[in-house]
Amino acid sequence: METPVTAGVEDGLHIERHVGAVLTAVAVTARAVALVSAVISLVVGLQERQFAHARLAVVAYVAVGLWSLIYLARARGGPPALWASTIDIAVLAAAMPALRVAGRPGYFDNVSNSALEPFVSAVLVGVAIHASTRRTLVACAVLGASYLATVTTHLSVVKVTNAGGDLAWLIGIALVCLVGARRLHRAAAAVGAGARSVVTEREQLAEDRGRDLERRRQLEGQRRRHLELHDGPLALLTAMSRPAPVGHPDARVRERCAANADLLRGLLSEEDDTGCESVPELRLGLVGAGADCAALGLRVRFQFGSLPAQVPEPVVEAMCGATRAALNNVLAHAGTRTAWVTVDAAADNAEAVTVDIVDCGSGFDPGTTAAGVGLPAAIGGRMAEVGGAAGVDSVPGNGTWVRLRWPA
Repeated sequence: METPVTAGVEDGLHIERHVGAVLTAVAVTARAVALVSAVISLVVGLQERQFAHARLAVVAYVAVGLWSLIYLARARGGPPALWASTIDIAVLAAAMPALRVAGRPGYFDNVSNSALEPFVSAVLVGVAIHASTRRTLVACAVLGASYLATVTTHLSVVKVTNAGGDLAWLIGIALVCLVGARRLHRAAAAVGAGARSVVTEREQLAEDRGRDLERRRQLEGQRRRHLELHDGPLALLTAMSRPAPVGHPDARVRERCAANADLLRGLLSEEDDTGCESVPELRLGLVGAGADCAALGLRVRFQFGSLPAQVPEPVVEAMCGATRAALNNVLAHAGTRTAWVTVDAAADNAEAVTVDIVDCGSGFDPGTTAAGVGLPAAIGGRMAEVGGAAGVDSVPGNGTWVRLRWPA
C-alpha cells in the first residue's frame, strides 16, 4: 500500500507536468468562452442586420472560429508551437479590421459588440501562459494596434481614452497570467527538484541498507567460520604444542604445531567489528611470509586491525616481501624464535597501512652497525618503490622494531 509520503513524492516528480496541464486548461477554457461569444455575436449581428457586408463578416467570424477549433484540438495535447501562436495572432489581428469594414456605422464603436474583445483576451492569455515574455509583449503590441485601429475610427479624447482603458485591461490580464505562469513554473521546478532529491536520497539509503545487510551477513558467516576454526584446528594445534605428556612427544612436532597455531590465531584476529573492510590479499600474503619463516623454526604471532578498503596490488607485494625480509633478519641475527607482526591503519591516517615487525632478540646499535643488504634494499627499497617508507629502531639487548608504512 502506498503511503502518503510516497504518494507526495511521486506527485512532486510530476508536478511540472501537472502545472502545465492546469495552465493549458486555463488557456483552453478562455478560448472556448470566446468562441461561444463569437457565435452569439455573429447570430445577433445577422438577425439585426448590423453588417453592411454580411459575407465579409461571416468570413471573418468563420476564420477566427475555425482556427480556434484547430487551436483547441492542438492545445489539448500540450502547449502550442511557435508557428501555431503566430497564426493565432495573425488571424485575429486581420479579423478585427475586416469586421470593422463589414459592420454598419456605429456598430463597432466598441469592439466588444463583435465579441472579439474576449478573443483578444483569450489569445493574449494563451500566449502569456505558453510563450516567452518577449513573444507575449510582441503579441500585446500587434493585437493592441489592431484593436485600436478597429475601435477608434474617429479620433476623439473620449474614444481614445475608452479604447486605451479597454486595451490596458486586456493587456493587464495577459501580464498577470504571464507573471503567474512564470512563478508557477519556477515553484514547480523547485518542488520537482526537491522530490528528485528525496528519491535519490531514498535510493541511496536503500543501497546503504543493502550493503549493511550484506556486510552483516558476511561478518556473521566469518564469525561462524572463526569459531569453527578456533574450536577445531586451533584448539588441536594448541593442545599438541604443549609440553609432554599433554602435548606431542616429539619436540620438533610441538614446535611446528605452536608455529602453525600462531599463524592460525593471526588469521582469526582480524577486527571485524570496526566496520572497515580489510584486504584479504595483504593479510594472506603476510601470513604466508610468516609461514615460510615458521617452517624454519620462527614462531610468528599476528594481530590484524582495521585496514583501508583498497590497497594496490604492488603495495601488497612490497609489504609482504619487506615483511619476509624482516622476519628472515630475525631468524638470522636476533637470536630468538618468536616475532610479532601487527597490521593496522595508521594512527594519523585511516587510509594508510602500517606493518610492525617486532622481536625481543639481541638487537643492535643502528648508529654503529653497518647496514647490510636486507634493511636498505629488501625492506626500505621495496617500500620506496611503491611510495611507502620503512623505519628501524633497535637497542642492543632489547630487540628490534621494523615499521613499514604506505603511503609514506
